[in-house]
Amino acid sequence: MRTMKPTPVVLPIFSVAFFLLVVASALVAGTSIKVLYPNGGEILKSNSSVTIKWQSTGVDGKVVIVLYKKGIKHSVISRQTDNNGSFPWKIPGTLPEGNDYRIRIRWLKNLSINDFSDRNFSIKK
Repeated sequence: MRTMKPTPVVLPIFSVAFFLLVVASALVAGTSIKVLYPNGGEILKSNSSVTIKWQSTGVDGKVVIVLYKKGIKHSVISRQTDNNGSFPWKIPGTLPEGNDYRIRIRWLKNLSINDFSDRNFSIKK
C-alpha cells in the first residue's frame, strides 16, 4: 500500500493580502459611532454642565472625545472614557464664544471609526 503525502497549498501573496483585507473590512463594517448630543443647533452656556451622548455598534473599550472649532481641533474633552454612550462635560468658562463648534468621538482601537456632530452648535457666555 502506498502512502500519500499531503501537498502543501501555496497561495500567492496577493491572495493572502486580499483575504486579510476582506476579513478586516467585514470586521469594521459592523462598527459605528453616532454623536447624538450636541449634534447641531444647540446653544450651550460656558461654565455649565451638559452630557455628551452617542450611540455605537460593535465598539468596545474606550473612546476619545474632542472639541472642534471652525473645523479645527480645539481641545480634548476626554482622552479616554468608557464607551457607555454618555460623558458629563463641564464646559470651560475659558472657551471663546462661537457658533462654530462640533464634537468628534473616536474609537481608540480604530480611530477611523468616528463621528462628528452633524452641524455646528454654539457656546455662549
